[in-house]
Amino acid sequence: MRVCDNGVYRNATPEEIAAWEAADNSVPLDQLQSARQEENKAALASWLASHPLTWTDGKQYGVEEQDQNEMALNLMQYQAAQLAEQTAPLEWHAQKEVCRPFELDEYLALSMAISTYVYPYRRYQESIKTAIYAAATAQEVRAIVIDYSGVEVTI
Repeated sequence: MRVCDNGVYRNATPEEIAAWEAADNSVPLDQLQSARQEENKAALASWLASHPLTWTDGKQYGVEEQDQNEMALNLMQYQAAQLAEQTAPLEWHAQKEVCRPFELDEYLALSMAISTYVYPYRRYQESIKTAIYAAATAQEVRAIVIDYSGVEVTI
C-alpha cells in the first residue's frame, strides 16, 4: 500500500497498516471514504501544481484549477468588453513571468491545450472517486492506490 507523507508517496509499513486497520473499525465507512476522496483531490492538485504545461512557445504555464479559472475569467471579461464595444487587454503569463498581450486565437489555443492536458488527470480522479465510494470496507478504501504519475497524457 502506498501512503502520502507531505506530498511524497511511499510504501506503508506493516505496523502502519495494522494501526489503520484497527483505527478503521472505529471510523464510519462514509467518513473514511470522504477523507480518502479529499486525499484524492489533494493529490491531483499537488500533481498539477508540480507539472505545468510546456506550450508551443517553450514556456511553462500553470494548469491548476486556479490558473484555469483565472484564464476563463480573463477571457469572459475580454469578450464582455468587446460586446460593449470597449477595449480591454487579453493577457496571460507563463510561470514566474509577467503578463503579456495575447491575440484571441493564441489565447484560445493555450486555454484549449491546458484543458486537453488536464482532462486525463480529471478522468483519473473521477475513476479513483468511483472506486472509493464503491468500496464496501475500510480495508478496500485504504487499498486504493492514488498515483497520478501513471496517467497517460497526449497533446
